[in-house]
Amino acid sequence: MCGIFGFAGKVSESEFERCGRLLRHRGPDAFGVHHDRDNQVHFAHCRLAIIDLSSNGAQPMCNETGDVWVVFNGEIYNFQKLRQELEGLGHVFKSNSDTEAILHAWEQWGTSAFKRLEGMFAFGLWDRQRRQLALVRDRVGIKPLYYAETVGGLAFASEPKAIVNLPGFKRKICMEGLADYLMYSYVAGSHSIWENIHQLLPGHYLLYHLKDRRSEISPYWQLNSVPRHWSEPEAIECLDGLLKAVVKEHLISDVSIGTFLSGGLDSTMVASYAAEAHPRIQTFTIGFQGWVVDETSAARVTSTVLGTTHHEEFVRADRMEDWMPMFKQLDEPIGNTSSIPTFLISSLVRRQVTVALSGDGGDEVFGGYKWYAHMERCRWRKRALFGCSPLIRALGQDTTKLGRRADRLHFYRQLHCPSFDSSEIRTLFPGLPDDLLRRPATWLYEKHFQPEPGGIKRWQNLDFHTFLPDSNLVYSDRASMLNSIEIRVPLLDRRIIEFAFSLPEHLSMSDLTQKLPLRKLLEKRGCGHVLQNRKQGFSCPVFLYWKPEDMAQEMLHGALVREGIVNPVALSEICRPEVVQANGLRIWLLMVLEKWFSNWMLV
Repeated sequence: MCGIFGFAGKVSESEFERCGRLLRHRGPDAFGVHHDRDNQVHFAHCRLAIIDLSSNGAQPMCNETGDVWVVFNGEIYNFQKLRQELEGLGHVFKSNSDTEAILHAWEQWGTSAFKRLEGMFAFGLWDRQRRQLALVRDRVGIKPLYYAETVGGLAFASEPKAIVNLPGFKRKICMEGLADYLMYSYVAGSHSIWENIHQLLPGHYLLYHLKDRRSEISPYWQLNSVPRHWSEPEAIECLDGLLKAVVKEHLISDVSIGTFLSGGLDSTMVASYAAEAHPRIQTFTIGFQGWVVDETSAARVTSTVLGTTHHEEFVRADRMEDWMPMFKQLDEPIGNTSSIPTFLISSLVRRQVTVALSGDGGDEVFGGYKWYAHMERCRWRKRALFGCSPLIRALGQDTTKLGRRADRLHFYRQLHCPSFDSSEIRTLFPGLPDDLLRRPATWLYEKHFQPEPGGIKRWQNLDFHTFLPDSNLVYSDRASMLNSIEIRVPLLDRRIIEFAFSLPEHLSMSDLTQKLPLRKLLEKRGCGHVLQNRKQGFSCPVFLYWKPEDMAQEMLHGALVREGIVNPVALSEICRPEVVQANGLRIWLLMVLEKWFSNWMLV
């Protein structure tokens, strides 16, 4: 896992390298640069050494002729198979790293190589002969990749901080990104919170042609969610074989490795297969003192069953300073409170190992979120109201209270996130353009909503394209990389995803029981005890550490108010003592924005 940075254009080499070093938390083991001065293409790489720890694995890495260079963040799990195939085609390798497979795959297949890569990845590749710069991001968006097209050229990086510190870059808030954050608690799609900085969408690549400074973006993979016929025994057997193969690949490492372990199905499943392939593997869990939710005892039982070497830690309520430093490093606001336990467990993991497997993605892929059941099992009156939505729209009443109640996607949003509606945002943030606020609050869901094949698959598909890459994987990447550890996510392997989305409805959820294939497998593998646990999610009692009323007071005297970004009268209204507790999560969203603004805009 690493930090990558590049610029195609004229820039001071010393300034470029200074910006590249801002990503050292992503890769503290080595820092490397390459400057193609003839073409003014510059690469920088902060290395977290995982595969081939020798200098042969250092980056930026080039092919034999020095015509193709790459900076790569992530892991290619099928690199050994690719290497065998490429060597058979005459390619010569100088290292044992997965990075080099990317170089030779590009030489052999060009852009067709991207669909051959299995793993999590974001990389920039410079082809001197073709005078092309390729930016590529993995299918799901596990690894981040930001880019900015400026008058001076094209910049890209693992995190915006490297780009915004380039000389001449003007720090401005992207109003569309801000509106997304306030409506959904995350910045969606190709936007970032920064004006002129974009995210490359998952499963896409960008080709930048140096000759005419032209860029083109294309997809190389799209999710196919068409169900196929499976019997239950066939599905369980297939998933068992897939998990054995995928987890084994995810355990390939030249450094120490472990797994996150909670009381939930997903992390238990991953830990079970990891322990089978890697006896006495280390497992990690955290708890919070003074909170009624405690998964440490369940994790301890699972560790005993699996025979792992287990580590646990409890976070004290008076130790808020343990996670507050995270705010200073985050160059985009992250509204998901799960970033806090991820940051804390990553700190624990880093003391023992460098790589950890997690159960991230299991809820989206196997249909585990509670709102899926709510959407499909809501009362008949609510379903009847949804059926009237087309008529209400035809009568022009879709923006009324009745129209919102009849909107299935509006109900989904209510279940999903404690954010603001357009009228509240307009009052709180008077500087936001009206055209953004005239969009329905469900516009993002409308963009990705697919009525067919119906059932929970349509809600899984929504989360797979929004909540997963733009919220969950963002906080997972940032919180772990701030501690210089690599998180691997076997349940988001392409093969697992395509299998899970091919399952018919009755094998995904029966009545209100979700994740049926995982439950059956856990029983077979002796981990049935976790099936009795109530689903908790990887959550955090943030208000035990930081009271909403304390956040409210800091906000009222904060930079957003002083700089005229937030209307203090509207802010006071949601911070009134009688409503401050009920508005806690929304105040949290504003507090995260306040910290980001203070740390990154007032410099």
